[in-house]
Amino acid sequence: MGLLDKLKKKDKIEKETDSKKSADVKVEEKKKDKIEKETIKKPEVKKEEKTASKTNPLSHISNKILVKPLISEKAAIGEQEGLYVFVVSKDANKYQIKEAVKEVYGETPEKIRVVNVEGKRTYGGKREGKRQDWKKAFVKMPKGKTINIHEGV
Repeated sequence: MGLLDKLKKKDKIEKETDSKKSADVKVEEKKKDKIEKETIKKPEVKKEEKTASKTNPLSHISNKILVKPLISEKAAIGEQEGLYVFVVSKDANKYQIKEAVKEVYGETPEKIRVVNVEGKRTYGGKREGKRQDWKKAFVKMPKGKTINIHEGV
């Protein structure tokens, strides 16, 4: 009987190890699935961020340089001749304005003129004040080229 007992114990041990192995395999498969899902999600997000930054490297700078288009009767008359007027950042120069217009509207300007505008004096009873100084840019586009500054208005 001693020999039969040893054989039975070996069979039990083999069955237990087989069941443990199958359980371990299942756990490992679940871990692999989770890892694959995580690795699949993370690179996709990184790729999207990289492509977005490559397409518009100056987008954050362009938005700071071109504050807004200046809409007035005189500016509307100038638009018929290809002259557009923008309020720009006070520390922007002609080259930065040219690059910003090219980035935002996709057209390269022919000529840019810049004017520093002094803020008007204001009076409110006994108090005197002054509006903020600002910079205006006149952007001349080549003949036949136009930009749509009224889009979405």
